[in-house]
Amino acid sequence: TDRKLPKEAFSISATDEAANAVEEQEDEDECELYQGQLCQHTCTNIWGSYRCGCHQGYILQPDGHSCAPGNGGCSQQCTAVIGRAHCSCFPGFSLVTDGRTCEDVDECVTNTHRCRPSDRCVNTVGSFVCRPQVTCPAGYQLKNSICQDIDECMMRAHDCGEGYVCENIAGSFLCKSKHKCISGFTQDSHGNCVDINECSSLSVPCSPGLNCINTVGSYSCQQKIITCNRGYRASPDGHECVDMDECQMGTHRCGRGQICHNTPGSFRCDCQTGYQFDALRKTCNDVNECWRYPGRVCAQTCENTPGSYYCSCTAGFSLAADGKNCEGKHDLFLFFLFPRLTENNLEA
Repeated sequence: TDRKLPKEAFSISATDEAANAVEEQEDEDECELYQGQLCQHTCTNIWGSYRCGCHQGYILQPDGHSCAPGNGGCSQQCTAVIGRAHCSCFPGFSLVTDGRTCEDVDECVTNTHRCRPSDRCVNTVGSFVCRPQVTCPAGYQLKNSICQDIDECMMRAHDCGEGYVCENIAGSFLCKSKHKCISGFTQDSHGNCVDINECSSLSVPCSPGLNCINTVGSYSCQQKIITCNRGYRASPDGHECVDMDECQMGTHRCGRGQICHNTPGSFRCDCQTGYQFDALRKTCNDVNECWRYPGRVCAQTCENTPGSYYCSCTAGFSLAADGKNCEGKHDLFLFFLFPRLTENNLEA
């Protein structure tokens, strides 16, 4: 039959007296005796009875032995614990008081996010995102993390007076006079008529080979004259700019003790040999070799000259071929070299 056995089951030893039956009673393992008959999934023996359970993903039915698939009434995750449904939530959600429903956790409000101080926390379902702080310039306002233009005309946040019409532009507005300007003029933000520079406002104001010249209220096209930057001049055919050699033309500004070197579009001044650059005054100063190298450039007398020096000798000596050393007359030279020998010769 389908009727389940009662959960009270005991056996009494036949050799014992009835008076002592309560003390000698033994529990029967119904799960083993009626294997596969009591519970649909799992059977657990307990003292004097048994308990049915279900596999994970199944729920024990009210009859106590049947199992049915389901989430146990949980809105997200369900785990069977001793035959009963235990509800839990996914990360980013929390279980409400009914023990079954999960609701989103606002990490931005609970301060459980991991955004940097320079970022802005934005809550999402089950999580959050970190977005950079956005500061909008004047004339814009932040909407959905985007700086959008403020229509001052529609919001009546302009200061256009009577006789003017407000026109919204990106980040600001214009006050246009109700009076029209003549051709070649336009209205500024104050409603005044100002000249239009057609040379910059028109994409191709003049034909190739012609220069655009703006005039008040109009413009004109003239034959193109090549204009070169400083350091360059027009080529003989007038089609290109070529470098000017300031050193050759004598238009450089190199001073005394400096050598001019031409460079593309300019020139460079370097110090001549015997001169040293003064970074403070930006000049080349003469180097006094006689003071800087005493006794090393000349054998006897040293005289400084602009950019160089001159060696000379004292009386009785003449300058050697190297321009630095001094040499005397032959007999005096021997006298200074061999004084004792000379004295002996004189005595003899």
